[in-house]
Amino acid sequence: MVESFEMGGSDSPDSAGVYPSTGAASAPASPPTNAQLILRAVEAHFMAKRSRSVANLNNYLTNSAGIGEHPDVVEECIKLIDDIEHSEGALATLSRVVSS
Repeated sequence: MVESFEMGGSDSPDSAGVYPSTGAASAPASPPTNAQLILRAVEAHFMAKRSRSVANLNNYLTNSAGIGEHPDVVEECIKLIDDIEHSEGALATLSRVVSS
């Protein structure tokens, strides 16, 4: 129901340990800086928050009869949409700040 998304940057290994940017099975030549590690962690936080909200929204839209603890499914979906919007806005802001 809700669009899909891709996770992982070009400098992250895939499940086989291969780095897409180089095609090599070894790590990039230089280790990431502390600032890069922090920025990756911030990005991962908002991507995870978005992923969780998308998964829950899909669950509400496809299995709403099985959700007994939330009598107001519409309100819960509104909250999830707000969470997705916030996460996407934060990721856009992070990208804008990093590129400037």
